[in-house]
Amino acid sequence: MAKDNQSSFFTKPQIAIDNETNIEFAIVDLEIGWMMSKWTELKGRSVYIRPSFGVGTNRPVDGSVEVGYKIVG
Repeated sequence: MAKDNQSSFFTKPQIAIDNETNIEFAIVDLEIGWMMSKWTELKGRSVYIRPSFGVGTNRPVDGSVEVGYKIVG
């Protein structure tokens, strides 16, 4: 959470190792979120955007973007 308690940022790295097929790759998610109470009277709700990208030669995806809504509490 940021100093203003209205926005957040976090990363979620994932490493996948498949020993049977000898495939290794990583996926990194970056999430940026904002509490909606800054703009409306909706307490405990937030919106976020989460871009992610694959790392490695055998990665299953190049990247993605997720947009979402959370009810916190």
